[in-house]
Amino acid sequence: MNANSRACVACIAAAIACGSTPQSVYDYSQQKYIAISGSATTSSVNIYDYDRGCYISGNSNSFYDYGTRSYISLQVNGNQFQGYDYDQGHSYKGNINNGSVSIYDYDESTHFQYKA
Repeated sequence: MNANSRACVACIAAAIACGSTPQSVYDYSQQKYIAISGSATTSSVNIYDYDRGCYISGNSNSFYDYGTRSYISLQVNGNQFQGYDYDQGHSYKGNINNGSVSIYDYDESTHFQYKA
């Protein structure tokens, strides 16, 4: 999965699980904050990634990443989530713990950490 797409998924999953959308996400792999505006709720997603200059929008289960021009699916169940990245054709899964988000990307076979 694209690094910024993954960071946005971390933001969206955290927003759905915690009930409020963070204004930025710290991506430990890129060692930087990614500024985000908009909202993600249990029914809709409409956020803007300032780093890439693109929107991600749709419903909470399937949204379109205008940066990669592809869909991403997401299912949040409590503090755990999973989904599929149609750009790279691979699944991912993760969990949320007090604003910390961990995503295992099957495309890269590794974990990625975020602070939302």
